Amino acid sequence: VQLVPRQRWHAGYPIPRMRFLIERALTDGWVTAGTLVDPVPLATFIRRVINERIPPLSRSPFVVSALPERRTFLTTVTIPAGAVAERAEALRGAMHATMPTDAQHATFASAPVLGTTDRMAIAAAPTDLVESYAALFERVHLTPIALTTEAEALAYAVAFRMPPTPVLILDLGATRTGAIIANGSSVAASITIPVSGMQLTAAIAAKLRIELPAAERAKLGADLSRTTQDDPVATTIAHTLEPLVTGVTSLRTF
Repeated sequence: VQLVPRQRWHAGYPIPRMRFLIERALTDGWVTAGTLVDPVPLATFIRRVINERIPPLSRSPFVVSALPERRTFLTTVTIPAGAVAERAEALRGAMHATMPTDAQHATFASAPVLGTTDRMAIAAAPTDLVESYAALFERVHLTPIALTTEAEALAYAVAFRMPPTPVLILDLGATRTGAIIANGSSVAASITIPVSGMQLTAAIAAKLRIELPAAERAKLGADLSRTTQDDPVATTIAHTLEPLVTGVTSLRTF
């Protein structure tokens, strides 16, 4: 779990800034693939971390949380101009057609893609997932301001000051890579690619026949410009990243 206290909002500062990051490992079994399995000890844990690590003057009764990427869905659709009720019905129809979730049991939000009037970015999540996270924060005595997808959170953090032109954001994580196309802070499309930092480390360890800690150091010191010079570390990384290139290409094509 990562807790990110932000500065208190003041007039003239429309975007709260991150003050510091608190990261703590969770006990196995509390959360599985983003689903809250045992929320009672998790709530106690979060409250304890807040009390121990965040100074009283920096605490807030409000929270913005990113929902687990595996259970949220993003897409972009074209919605014809019309009355509000007609557009809402068109959005539900688009969800039925494009998203692998039942629109009747999903909570969704939509907003125009920056620079357009008919292109709508849709984010959706199962209602039971949304309600479980809301109940968790109620246990911690926090009021959610917003529940977002991870892709939206990244786009907001990285691209909110950029002009409304497409930007590719890559989040190369320990267990998977997220690729996001954003227009400003609006997410136009996202994809999860099965390429990870741990995978790169394991591939280097196998290639060089070294232990994982040594492979991790080699990865961090690699020079990818040496792939044409028969550098085994750079060549291994480039080969392992090929699915990433394929995934990003398919996302751009979409």
